[in-house]
Amino acid sequence: QTYTDNRGMLAVQLPGGIPLVQGDRAMTITTVTTGAEVNLQVQVGGRALDVTQANLGGRFQGMFAMRDSFIDGLRGDLDTLAADIAGAVNSEHAKGYAPDGTTGANFFADLSGYTTNQARHLQVALTGGAEIAAAGQPNAAPGDNENALRIAALEVAHTVGTSSDSFDEFFSQLVATVGIEAARNDLAVTGARDATVQLQNLRDGFSGVSLEEEMIDLIQYQRGFESSAKFLSTVDEMMTAILQLRG
Repeated sequence: QTYTDNRGMLAVQLPGGIPLVQGDRAMTITTVTTGAEVNLQVQVGGRALDVTQANLGGRFQGMFAMRDSFIDGLRGDLDTLAADIAGAVNSEHAKGYAPDGTTGANFFADLSGYTTNQARHLQVALTGGAEIAAAGQPNAAPGDNENALRIAALEVAHTVGTSSDSFDEFFSQLVATVGIEAARNDLAVTGARDATVQLQNLRDGFSGVSLEEEMIDLIQYQRGFESSAKFLSTVDEMMTAILQLRG
């Protein structure tokens, strides 16, 4: 936002009122890292003012809103999914037996110590295929995959968090949420662009120059000039004829 101050100088400020330019002074914008997030601050008179969604507009506000609202929610759902996958698979895997007869091992690294960012820390704990507890019984015959089938069934059998959705359904909903949000934003952008074009056309209709209207006016002026010239020419001929008659 811009305005002219009482000295006739242009001032620039954010929509929330934080000044950026006052007269011949320009404020300094800095970045501040808090955990995994990067935020903005404006240095005004020795004070650091936080720049939030309320202080912003346009593209920056959209980026902050997307990060702080939509992406945070999506990341939380991914963490829930990752923690549930690790817990359910580990629980089932621990019931099976590896080819060497060992049992009770986790398939994924334990995530119970994390309250956030579980998806980032999700990783396989096993170091080789020989440690996979695929068999359902100790000293099982080669090819026994009873426990592996139980683990595979978790995709549609286990429910995520407090929901009634399976792993597959929960992940499909996450993908659908992203797609719906992207489509909604595309529609919003298209609508904003159309509104901008309409406002520009309305402005040009009041203050702009129409070439077609200017051409019509020029033709009208030309016809008026031709008529006046014809009239003067006729008057000149009449005066010449009258003078000749008197002579």
